[in-house]
Amino acid sequence: MLLCVVRLYNSAREVSVNGDCFIDVLQLFQEIFKFEQMKSKIAQVVKLQHMEDVFDVIPTVYEESKCKSILLCISALTLLSSLARYDVAYLHLHDKLCSSFDIQRILAAGLCEDQTRIQVLKHASALPKDSLAGLARTLSGNSSMQIQSMETSANSTSSFTNHSTLNLTEGGHVEELVKDAVQKLDKKEIKSLTVSSVMTLFEYKVAAASHSEQNLYSNLELAQNHCTELQQTIMEMDTRVQQMRELLLKNQQCAEILNVELQELTHIKEVDRVNYKNNVKKYQQDLTDKEKMLRRKQFESESLKDKLKSILESKRNLEINLSALQDEIAATTSITNEHSVQMCALERKLKETDSFYNDLSEKIELLDEAQEKSKSILTEREAEAANLRKENTSLERDIANLQMLNTAQKNTAKEKDQEIKKLREELSDLKRIRDLIADISSGKKEMKKERSE
Repeated sequence: MLLCVVRLYNSAREVSVNGDCFIDVLQLFQEIFKFEQMKSKIAQVVKLQHMEDVFDVIPTVYEESKCKSILLCISALTLLSSLARYDVAYLHLHDKLCSSFDIQRILAAGLCEDQTRIQVLKHASALPKDSLAGLARTLSGNSSMQIQSMETSANSTSSFTNHSTLNLTEGGHVEELVKDAVQKLDKKEIKSLTVSSVMTLFEYKVAAASHSEQNLYSNLELAQNHCTELQQTIMEMDTRVQQMRELLLKNQQCAEILNVELQELTHIKEVDRVNYKNNVKKYQQDLTDKEKMLRRKQFESESLKDKLKSILESKRNLEINLSALQDEIAATTSITNEHSVQMCALERKLKETDSFYNDLSEKIELLDEAQEKSKSILTEREAEAANLRKENTSLERDIANLQMLNTAQKNTAKEKDQEIKKLREELSDLKRIRDLIADISSGKKEMKKERSE
């Protein structure tokens, strides 16, 4: 439908021929422009040059048909003001055209016509102040021309308009002539009244009537000027009222928008307040749980510290016991070495002489008893070492757990592991010594068997 309207618009460029059709096209554009979805499309298809072409031919149409040109001008200006909302160029063109003399002359003529006065007044309420002032001047000029034409026609109908006004003497003379004419008319002596006196009376009466007519025309001109000023004031007041109405409408729209935004913000505030309370309760509960957990962790840390202290104390005790055991093992080793030396000496003595066999046998028995005692001592020491190893193993597990819980004790645990490794090495040395003693004791038993054989 819009394309058809555009084609009709382009085909109606010959306004002087199709003026009515073109007015219908502009009015159709205005009706279509009321639909929101069609406004942007009309703003796109109606070019600025189209509107300039319309106003270029309006003065030509005014010479041919005044009413048609007025309707065409009003329709074009209304469409142009609607298009000005989408492009500033249309607004500049609207202001420029409203300031031109031809458009103001056409609008002023529209105010004088009964058919177009209402439409012109509706559009004049939206005109700028300068355009309203120009329209008022144009309207005042038209009124002055009408008054002058009326005066000219009045002057042409009267041949006595050049008579001056009556002074007091002439007025008294006219009154005497009137009284004389009335008296003679009452006496029925009208024929005795001279023609000159009657003509003089008539001329003075015509002069007085002409003077009254001039006063009336001057008063009419003043009234027309005052009416023009009042019309200009009314148009300005209508413009201000329209502006105030638009401002009031905008304020009402803004107030409605602000009320909607206020309601939305109030709802958001209530939601935020509820969320804030819920979050505060949640955070307070989390804080309470965290404080309980912190106190529990602190208690566990204190217990672990106490346990670590007890473990360190037991470790120191074990180290002391281990050092004492090492001293005992060293003493046993020295005794074993002495026994070995003695056994070597006895073996040499046994080889050198058999005479001391009995004495040596008794000494060997004594040595066997001592060896058995040393074995029992070694067995006890081995049991203690096994217990120490078990305790050492449990200590290693405790130390490993403490290492996971307290990373700050890693260096100390490493030193403890090194000391434990040293203890293991020393224990392995003790095992080797024990094995050596066992080998020596087995060698002695074999010697006894050989001697018994």
